[in-house]
Amino acid sequence: LQSPFCTLKISSGLTVANPVRTNRHLLADISFHLNAGEVLGIAGLMGAGRTELMLSLFGAAPGEIISGEINVSGKPLAAQSPKDCIENGMALVTESRRQSLFLELPVQTNTSISSLSRFSRLGVLNRQREKKQVREYIKRLRVKVPHLATAVNMLSGGNQQKIILARWLMTHPKILLLDDPTRGIDVGAKEEVYQLMNKFTADGMGIVLVSSELPELMAMSDRILVLCEGRVTAAFSAAEATEQKIMAAATNQLN
Repeated sequence: LQSPFCTLKISSGLTVANPVRTNRHLLADISFHLNAGEVLGIAGLMGAGRTELMLSLFGAAPGEIISGEINVSGKPLAAQSPKDCIENGMALVTESRRQSLFLELPVQTNTSISSLSRFSRLGVLNRQREKKQVREYIKRLRVKVPHLATAVNMLSGGNQQKIILARWLMTHPKILLLDDPTRGIDVGAKEEVYQLMNKFTADGMGIVLVSSELPELMAMSDRILVLCEGRVTAAFSAAEATEQKIMAAATNQLN
C-alpha cells in the first residue's frame, strides 16, 4: 500500500529498449512505488532485468527509455542522469564492487569522491574537512581500516562494501538502491550490512534491494516484486512471500 510518505514512484510503465535485440525490451511496463522507511525487494532469475532496473532508476539505463516517469518525493526527475539522481537524493551500490571502487586509490579518496563539492570552495579542496568527514563515516559504519591512506584493495570484501556505503551516505540519500550488496562477503560482514540497512530504514530511508539469495530477500524486505523477462509477474507482502511462490513467479508459472 502506498503511504503518504512515498519517496520513489515509477509511473507510466517504465519500458527500456534492448539495444541489441530491437524486437525485445530489457524492461517492459514496470510501475511501482517505494515508501520512506521501507525495503522493497526485487527478485528474479539471472537475466530477468534486476540490474537493468536498478541502473535505469539511477539514470544509467542500458538502453533507451521508451516510457516511464521516475518521481522522487513527488517531483519528476528532469534529466534522469546519475548526476540528477544524486542531486535528488538517490544512491546506487552496484552489483560488483569493482564497478564502484578505485582499488589502487586510498580509503579517503574512495569514500569522499561523490561528495567533493561539499569540501570545496572556489575550486579549492579543503583536505582537513574532507578527512574529518571521512573519519566520521568510517567510524559510523565500523570499517576496519589501518589508515585513511591505505589502498582499498588491501581491505577485506566486507570492508570494501562498507566503504561504498559510506561514500553514498556522505551524499545524504533518501533512496538507496542496493544490487546484491552482500555478494562475495563473509557471514559476519553480511550481518553488519543487515544491521546498517535496518538503521537506515529506521531513519526514514527507502531501500530497493536486489538479492540473488531468496532467504536474504525475504528476511529483509517489506514487499517483494518478482521480475521475469523484464516484466513484473508478481508482488508479495513479506507475510505472503514464500520461496515457492517467488520461484513460480520468476519462471512465470504462477496459477
